[in-house]
Amino acid sequence: IEHLPDRTRRALGLDGEGGGVWGPDRAAARLVVGAALAPIVARTFRPPVTPGERIAIVRPTLDGVVGDAPMAELAEAWGAELWSYPHGHVSVLNAPGLNARVNDWLVTPHPGVAGTDGRGALAGTPRTTWAAT
Repeated sequence: IEHLPDRTRRALGLDGEGGGVWGPDRAAARLVVGAALAPIVARTFRPPVTPGERIAIVRPTLDGVVGDAPMAELAEAWGAELWSYPHGHVSVLNAPGLNARVNDWLVTPHPGVAGTDGRGALAGTPRTTWAAT
């Protein structure tokens, strides 16, 4: 909430003069949003059934809505790989190379992880260079 642009804060009534469903100020809004987002915070998430070695978390380092710290915390808590991209909250979905990287991640065996033995990648050479890491 602290990172929201002025225009967005005004629209949501968080500029000190508004209110509405978010409350009268940023402190109240933080409590509302914190309660609503609690299920996606590392401290409240149950550990995944999938081993951390098979999970990759994409972190948009320029995220002005959530910030990039929660993604790093989640990756650390789960023992997952963290991919950082210099994009925002939504623009990261169109980051150059991200779709190909995700595809390669999904089809490449991960040594030492049960259930992946003998499963090869799709035809072609896996990409080894990415737009960001």
